Amino acid sequence: MASSSPKELSEFYAFATNGQSQQPKTTENFWIVRSGEMRIQIYCPSSKRAWPMRGSSSALCFQQSQSGDPIKDINEWVTSLVSRGASVVDQPKFESFGIEAWMADPEGNKFLIVVSPTN
Repeated sequence: MASSSPKELSEFYAFATNGQSQQPKTTENFWIVRSGEMRIQIYCPSSKRAWPMRGSSSALCFQQSQSGDPIKDINEWVTSLVSRGASVVDQPKFESFGIEAWMADPEGNKFLIVVSPTN
């Protein structure tokens, strides 16, 4: 994921995924978010290339299982992410697979959060 502030954006996604933000020793403008088996690479794009389009064809999706009350669960998650700089793009709504809400990270990149029903 391209970013003008890779360190700060990696800290946001580490918080969003309950993961860790790490900077490889080999480069200054590259960070990795690790959460379980998931890795998100966040980098500062080359100044020799045009800035990539944001949110045009793909988006990260984070999912968690509900702990009882799905509306309460997603609203608490939204509130938590907003407290760290995210904004709500589309309010939570019911879908066949659970409850979803579209969010934007602190740099305006859209991502989706989903609370799925317990099986």
